[in-house]
Amino acid sequence: MENNNISNTTKTATESSPKDYSSNPTVFGKILRQEIPYHPYIETDTLLSFRDRTPRAPLHALVITKQYIPSVQSLQSPSLSSNDDASIEVVSSMKEMALQIIQSQQPTAYQNQDYILAFHVPPFHSVHHLHLHVLAPASEMSFIFRYGIFATGTIWCTGVDDVLKRLKERKRAV
Repeated sequence: MENNNISNTTKTATESSPKDYSSNPTVFGKILRQEIPYHPYIETDTLLSFRDRTPRAPLHALVITKQYIPSVQSLQSPSLSSNDDASIEVVSSMKEMALQIIQSQQPTAYQNQDYILAFHVPPFHSVHHLHLHVLAPASEMSFIFRYGIFATGTIWCTGVDDVLKRLKERKRAV
């Protein structure tokens, strides 16, 4: 069942969760198990997006995989002899969801491509679970976050398009 509705509500543990996320040791596992409240945007069978608890832009969402994947470094590039593009599909789906959120919540930023879609690279991340930062409009972010913490192409942060390009070239994600 897919729910692509953008929501401004808060979910809590009182709502039932049909999947078992008990093996996920992170705060995102707690969110997936609905043990702590969160502000959702979009949910599908494989992804969940919600508002970051410490927003660094007018829109700061996170897109996470429901399957526990420790980090962007855990993504596997397809082998030359294989057509297994699972990592590419995961990252492409995350990007697609991120763009849906921006289009809905910050349409001008979407139209002007005034956004950042980024993964932090270990050890420069705060949660050991793959998550895509969705920030818009980037032009309204403070200097330290736009050109520092979320600056893609650095040793600590990589852009979603860079990850996709590397995976499609059969290279490591970062």
